[in-house]
Amino acid sequence: MELPLLLDLLRAGRARYPHARLAVQTNGNRLDGPTLAALLDAGVDYVSVASYDRFHPQPAGQDDALRARFDAHGVVERSVGDPGTSPGARQRIADYSIWGTNPELWVGEIWLRGRAMKHGLARLLPEHNCCNRWSGALGFLDDGSSMQEIAIQLTTAYPCCRGTVEPLGDVAAEPLAAILDRHSADPVWRALNAGDPEATGLADGFDREHARRRIRELGSVCL
Repeated sequence: MELPLLLDLLRAGRARYPHARLAVQTNGNRLDGPTLAALLDAGVDYVSVASYDRFHPQPAGQDDALRARFDAHGVVERSVGDPGTSPGARQRIADYSIWGTNPELWVGEIWLRGRAMKHGLARLLPEHNCCNRWSGALGFLDDGSSMQEIAIQLTTAYPCCRGTVEPLGDVAAEPLAAILDRHSADPVWRALNAGDPEATGLADGFDREHARRRIRELGSVCL
């Protein structure tokens, strides 16, 4: 996406949702000083620099250069996975993180699809509850929560990274707020929202032991 279009979208998002946390994810390759300044001026308060791992080689020293650039603009580093302060409590201090799909972080426990599955990078372990974490399904229905995150692939919305067989809906046909409201009382989605995949079938007569058995057989709560 060209920078002017991105900035226009960010400004529109900030104007429409003034109390939301506005984040941008990038690999950092084109994040020079003027670009960072423009993003911050557009209202961005979190920059996620991804793809720093053994699967995505980056230029030597680029992470140190990025840290220096963030520091020069008053942007502070925070740990990966920390959802940050709730939007209403933020003091408009921007922060950032530099991370990657390392086996002990993302590839090992989540995103059981695509190249992770093709190349055997994802570890299928029943004890990995991918729902009960930030960027899983936890809190996706909770408006105003700093944990709320919705995955939108093109225009199709999911509570996590396409980790459900059926999507929530299509944001090209229906506002996202209406989609979430429509599912807010459904016991299946409520269970995922609570990070409790074992409870997704309770309303239909499938008890927790049945769910645990299926998780063990499949090797993953996602499957």
